[in-house]
Amino acid sequence: MDYRIERCANDEEAEFIDESLYQFNLATVPVREDAEAYAVQRKAVDAEGNIIGGCLGLGIAWDFGFIDILWVDEAYRGQGIGSALLAEVEGVLKENCNLVYLDTFDWQAKDFYEKQGYTVFGTLEDCPKGHCKYFMKKVF
Repeated sequence: MDYRIERCANDEEAEFIDESLYQFNLATVPVREDAEAYAVQRKAVDAEGNIIGGCLGLGIAWDFGFIDILWVDEAYRGQGIGSALLAEVEGVLKENCNLVYLDTFDWQAKDFYEKQGYTVFGTLEDCPKGHCKYFMKKVF
């Protein structure tokens, strides 16, 4: 077999690869006909409307969710804002998902997530060097 490795020339080629894997996945593990991936995005704002925190999640068509980002401005941490944002996003995901997962570094919020009911299911050592990345999940 003759082949070569090249960069993808544009977004369309990358989308073709993504769609090809998605179609393979669907053939192996079908999803409900009404199931689609969907974003769940929430923000916390101060009295002036400035964003002081946010949580970005994604519901996946196979009935699980992913928390991509949870951030609270340093001046507002420790006031329950992160817990409220996470609970809001989880509440939406819970409607169609049986579990949610996320990842966090050792200098970020592992202890916080454990207090919210998440458990570690995997670790990646030396990511970055000298640190650890934790993969965590919460079953609804």
